[in-house]
Amino acid sequence: MRNNPLKKLNDGDYSKTYKDLERFCKENTDLILFGEFGNASCPSISDLDVFICIADDNYHKAHKLIIDFIDADELRCYLFFHDPLIIPESFLKNIQYFHTCYNLHFTYNRNNIHVNTPSGNQLNLLNSIWTTFLIGIGPSILADSKLDL
Repeated sequence: MRNNPLKKLNDGDYSKTYKDLERFCKENTDLILFGEFGNASCPSISDLDVFICIADDNYHKAHKLIIDFIDADELRCYLFFHDPLIIPESFLKNIQYFHTCYNLHFTYNRNNIHVNTPSGNQLNLLNSIWTTFLIGIGPSILADSKLDL
């Protein structure tokens, strides 16, 4: 988990970082899908939630390349409080069982793939899981944080 002091950012910082990562993935991986979910509604506080789907063959290598690319830049590290959601193509059919992917939209979709997102009871279950996760890590993040709020 990345832990940096609060920076003053604007929407352009988010857009540039997103586009830079998308370009990197297109040029250096066997990219299937690239998109964003969530909502970066509070510049400087919100993080980027990026969805990346890579072909199975080079998934592990591509995953490492992407994380190294993010870690090589201070702004990217800041905006990716957590790693992007990076999945192999074979896992795509099951994503709705593991992640809410709220407001998911793609800026790159190589094969015009439809991605199922959860609804009904599955969405309620995932919301409960994510809430439990966040409640569990929240206090330690705040206690160990160097945020200058």
